Amino acid sequence: MKFLRTTCVSLLAFLPQLAFPIDNYASAKFTTLSAAPCIGPSRNMIKQFDQFDGVSYPDGKRFYTIRHIGEPGTVALHNEIANVVTWDVGQLTGLSINSYLRRYFQRGYQNNAQVGTPAFQLMCTAAGFLINTFQFDHQSGRVECPPGFPECSGGPHAALYEEFGEDGPLIFRTPNSELTLQVYAKLPFVHWSENPAVAQQYMFAYLIDQTTGSLLAWLASIYDSRPFGDGNGNALIADDGITSFVSAPILKNLANGRPNPYVTKSPYSAGMANRYSWGPEERFYRAHLKREQMNNMLQDVNISRLRRGQTLVSENPDDWRLYSIGVSTEIAWNGDPSSNIAVGGSWRYFEAFEAHE
Repeated sequence: MKFLRTTCVSLLAFLPQLAFPIDNYASAKFTTLSAAPCIGPSRNMIKQFDQFDGVSYPDGKRFYTIRHIGEPGTVALHNEIANVVTWDVGQLTGLSINSYLRRYFQRGYQNNAQVGTPAFQLMCTAAGFLINTFQFDHQSGRVECPPGFPECSGGPHAALYEEFGEDGPLIFRTPNSELTLQVYAKLPFVHWSENPAVAQQYMFAYLIDQTTGSLLAWLASIYDSRPFGDGNGNALIADDGITSFVSAPILKNLANGRPNPYVTKSPYSAGMANRYSWGPEERFYRAHLKREQMNNMLQDVNISRLRRGQTLVSENPDDWRLYSIGVSTEIAWNGDPSSNIAVGGSWRYFEAFEAHE
């Protein structure tokens, strides 16, 4: 009997650990991966070309990156956050800054309250944005990328961003670990023209495969300016030739009624908003990535990469680390004056955790 008991124990040691997903977030534990630091705009609000002018992104620090706020080759683009903005941008972003402090915490190219020129705010743990394509020079709708930096492609956007690098924390440290992103968000202003461009807001995490070095972006959608089900509210896998992107709304079920395969909506979180602003109220958003969802994501990404003839990534969640995190608002704009859109909002206390039992 003693021998049999010993044998059973030794055999159990070789069995894989079973992952039991968290089913009660009220009693779950949260280990901090990134707390919201207090930062200001002097060195932490960075335009897209700064890193090519001798200014490096801060290592291991939170910063606010502003990109594509203007047409290629224009002064407006290259000076998108060069100047002080003194008008009350908080009327449109929800981040109120008193008149004396605005000179320190608000930036843009122009300082024009009458037409609502694009403006960006960064004050301690909060950031605000007003992206207004009505004020762009309408030429092409293209974006300008420095040589050798094709991944800068995308629409006009602003993002609170933090990079951990290749040695970032393991995502699934225990069998029931979950990557958790959360933010308090306001979206008091959305205005569009006849055929509006698409505005989207999401939290994201870039994940790195330790076996191949490949990056994978996980996006949890907070807002989409399209009507629900009209091109949004469903899961999506895309690829820009360098990075695979997996996105899904912060909702329990997708627009097609199926369970969400990639994002778990916290019971304490608001659900993804659609079409219109949600007024002056502040909403709390929290999204979880479970091990089972990571498995789904990696299998589906490899199917997509196989079709494209790309290198496959590891399908073992234990091989992945957290490379970077962020929260962003982006506009898919084509340059047509009839597709203009303006979006104003703000975030505070964007943070990342490992949820576990």
